[in-house]
Amino acid sequence: MKNILLIGGSSGIWYELSMKLENDHKVFVSTRNPDKFSGSNITAQKLDLDEDYNADWLPDSLDGFIYLPGTINLRPFKGLKPSTFIDDFNINILGCVKILQAVLPRLQSSESASVVFFSTVAVKLGMPFHSSVSASKGAIEGLEENIQPLKTKTLSLSFFVKESFSFLLELFFLILVFIFFLFSKFDVFVPIPFNLLRSDNKY
Repeated sequence: MKNILLIGGSSGIWYELSMKLENDHKVFVSTRNPDKFSGSNITAQKLDLDEDYNADWLPDSLDGFIYLPGTINLRPFKGLKPSTFIDDFNINILGCVKILQAVLPRLQSSESASVVFFSTVAVKLGMPFHSSVSASKGAIEGLEENIQPLKTKTLSLSFFVKESFSFLLELFFLILVFIFFLFSKFDVFVPIPFNLLRSDNKY
């Protein structure tokens, strides 16, 4: 049984992922809505990305880290204020960096730990109205390429759908991530380009 930390995970596909992982692993969730996990075997802690992350409630060793918070503001570049870029950057990358640094000793204490980030295909392909999210998610991909001292390998899966198709994609993606954690030796680092175009996908 592995110790897995999810950042976010209290709604939608991420909630289902948390509950699915609970079947075979010890799951810890940092989220704005810890009460959502009352009655389950999941240990949940209140999350505020504006504050320093306290990892004292976590076990000494972590085998998996999944960072789920994200934002998306689909507007023409000329209509985006610099503050929008800053807000997106704070949630998509700085929040991740802050928490990952806080739990890094616990990941390093595991014989083989996995870290999962999420990006968007817009970083590589270029898409209308995606300048802000692509800037912050591009930073996530840059972090993945240069992070140390974690051993890294890359598995890139690209999805881009409209809201009307999101249910089927969410179901497929949930199964995919579950299979990864079920059979992985936890020695890979996986950035997954993925974007559901949802307005409630912050954390």
